[in-house]
Amino acid sequence: MTETDTCLKILSDSYSRAISQITKPFINDSVILQRVELVALCLRNRAGIRALLAGSLAKVYQPKYDIRKPYTDMVGGTRKGCFSGRAFDERYIQTLTAKPYNLPINATTAYLTPGFRTKNIVLTPDVELEGRPPEMYKAVLRLFEDVQKNRVSAQNILDETIRLLIIERDKRDLT
Repeated sequence: MTETDTCLKILSDSYSRAISQITKPFINDSVILQRVELVALCLRNRAGIRALLAGSLAKVYQPKYDIRKPYTDMVGGTRKGCFSGRAFDERYIQTLTAKPYNLPINATTAYLTPGFRTKNIVLTPDVELEGRPPEMYKAVLRLFEDVQKNRVSAQNILDETIRLLIIERDKRDLT
């Protein structure tokens, strides 16, 4: 199976799990769940959702990837664990904007926004990302750290984010 086939299957399976468990969160830790909600439901800036989805998908696809290293060219360090967040975003997360998903996320990649485009460093919670609201960006960085430190699985982040986006999409469709 190719990377594309595998990643699209991971997204499809995640969407199916989210639909089947729409009323029950995939994350038990209330602090981590609040972070995911802050990112997924942030209407002022949707870049965080795509970055979180791309990183989570990459980590599920290849567990050796460091979710905090979504840049293939890293300054002052090793490339070990790096992946192209932008490539995962543009190739795979983009599919979530169209049928059958129609999830409420930006039509463009997170990695062209000011918060992410000028970085090529490890994205730890102490990094200051440019953009508003700052608390959303901080939540993304904390979630990257949570995944990397095994406090939550990338699969649960992916499933929960998609679950919240389905709820948001369906709420919008009713109005």
